[in-house]
Amino acid sequence: MDEVYSLTCLADGYPKPVVNWYFAPCGVGDSDCSEGISTDRLSKMNASTITVYDDNHKRLKFSSKTQGDPGILRCIASSGRFEHVMKDVRYFPTVAPNGLSVESLPKNAYVSSILNITCKASIYAYDAIIQWRLGNNSMNSVIIDSNRDDRLTVDNKQDGHTLVSMLTIRNLTRSDGNKYRCIAGHRFDTETTMVETAVTVHDVKKPEIVLTSQVDFLESAQPLNFSCEATGDPPPALAWYKDGVEISAGRSMEVIGYQSDRVRLVFFRRRVHVSDQGQYVCKASNLGGHVSRSMTVNVLVPASADTGKSVVHVVNGTNAPFAASSVEIPNRN
Repeated sequence: MDEVYSLTCLADGYPKPVVNWYFAPCGVGDSDCSEGISTDRLSKMNASTITVYDDNHKRLKFSSKTQGDPGILRCIASSGRFEHVMKDVRYFPTVAPNGLSVESLPKNAYVSSILNITCKASIYAYDAIIQWRLGNNSMNSVIIDSNRDDRLTVDNKQDGHTLVSMLTIRNLTRSDGNKYRCIAGHRFDTETTMVETAVTVHDVKKPEIVLTSQVDFLESAQPLNFSCEATGDPPPALAWYKDGVEISAGRSMEVIGYQSDRVRLVFFRRRVHVSDQGQYVCKASNLGGHVSRSMTVNVLVPASADTGKSVVHVVNGTNAPFAASSVEIPNRN
């Protein structure tokens, strides 16, 4: 959608012909779209969409933004009493490249999980999505039949100008890894068009935490920086928890991917405060389950004495009130 297209129409003759572009909108059920369209349904294209090189050489530029309806583009060359149709071009806007596309998200699937593959076809180019096929070789691929396997479902629906077919496979096995083909019949001829996607099914590897920082005691105002690194397939999602509450992602955390199956999550504070002490837990999760590792952080505050006043006045021969407070530093041993 919203791509810019150019069509050039060139005519020769004597007297010198004049070239113009015309457009006639037509819907999906309009038979004229496939058999030609009568002249009385044509409207001259807006001059702002046409580049004129000379009278007999005109280039039409348009996009789905300026020409959102499907229909017929026609170039007509006129010379005196003679008029000649140079070219009819069928035009249809579509969200699918070339009118037909298939997408698999993700293309790497995992045993016991669910796979969804979506095929999209423009209703202006294709009558219907005919079938799904499976196989590495297009010559011996087999039709996917949801009636033969209760793990499979095929859901077809229309979304605006697009036909959508979703193939769902539940409880995947390694044998489900293959090429999946979507085949659709073209509206303007008897041929079919095929698009395909390859899917690989991997075994799930449960996450394993391979590295965590060990921080026991920190003095107030010191920087705090510790990380958690885990492996797994699919790559695990990592999260830090403090006293049972997940730490929200933000400027104090950074996710670093090292390899396809290894991820590190770094948590840091520029200046640590007493409120930062507590129990921290790193949790790694994927389709295989989750694992966690914990540590306790203590923030040390230097001992201090405070009377509550900067100056104490004492009358000679009387008692002076004085109070001292201290913060105990835990034994490091």
